[in-house]
Amino acid sequence: MRKGFTLVELAIVLVVIGIVIGIGVTAISSLTTSAKDQETKTLIIRLVNAIQGKVITTGSATCDFDALGVRYDAYGNNLYCIYDATINASNLCDPATTTNITVNVCKDPNCSDVDTFSNVLFLVLSKGANYNLQADLGNNNLEGTFYLAVSTPLTVNIYVSGDVDGYPYDVNRVEFADDPFEIRTLAEVQGKACSGTISGSGTSASCAPLSVRNSTGLTLCYSYDQTNLNLWSNGTDVFLNSGQTLYIYRAFSFGPFTFCSSQCSGVGYDYNTLLSFDTNSNCAVQVVSVSSTSCSFTDL
Repeated sequence: MRKGFTLVELAIVLVVIGIVIGIGVTAISSLTTSAKDQETKTLIIRLVNAIQGKVITTGSATCDFDALGVRYDAYGNNLYCIYDATINASNLCDPATTTNITVNVCKDPNCSDVDTFSNVLFLVLSKGANYNLQADLGNNNLEGTFYLAVSTPLTVNIYVSGDVDGYPYDVNRVEFADDPFEIRTLAEVQGKACSGTISGSGTSASCAPLSVRNSTGLTLCYSYDQTNLNLWSNGTDVFLNSGQTLYIYRAFSFGPFTFCSSQCSGVGYDYNTLLSFDTNSNCAVQVVSVSSTSCSFTDL
């Protein structure tokens, strides 16, 4: 005769099942957060590249999220953008030009251990996984517009460790700092925008860098080494220097996620090949269509 389980045995089984489920839920939650953190970093880089492209083509930075093609992080929160509004085409490449923005990357809540970046042209931040912006933006409330055009000296403290909340205008809650961010100094952008163009016969003989815009109407992916792939939204630019090769991939979306798929034409496009499309010598070209067999480029 078969004996049934006792209540004690059933209780032990249920406890074990509960522990296993708890471990699984924690692991899944951790993996989801990690994936969203990585996606947020990718979105920040996309916005930074778009702003930098705007500076290169116009001489001025902008934080027009919709025009630049990136507004939200992977958690659905609006990104934050700060830029120096005094920089324009007339002074961008002047060696004497300085900006009004200084950024301290603080390694403790008191900012006693810092890395300081002076002459910052622009920066982009996210609230991160805790939905709480914790950087100190100099008592500036960015809620509503989510950007700040700076014309007077401003010091921004971004915390990378410790419990802190330097921005009380969203969630006034002290907790461990986790704001993802990217900074671009004036010197970094000048290195790409101010090297000049040497005109050849009909096309640019040299561009540092060559700007390549996604004008396909689609989200693509790009890489310089076929290993590290980045999302490339429509209307934004990537940049290519002499000796580099651009690899272009089609992309597809599944739910809230976007994935890179097949490589356009199966080969890369080197700097000189893309430079040949720059017939008006402005160091800018565009990809207008992609397929599994070819990518089509035109001047911009």
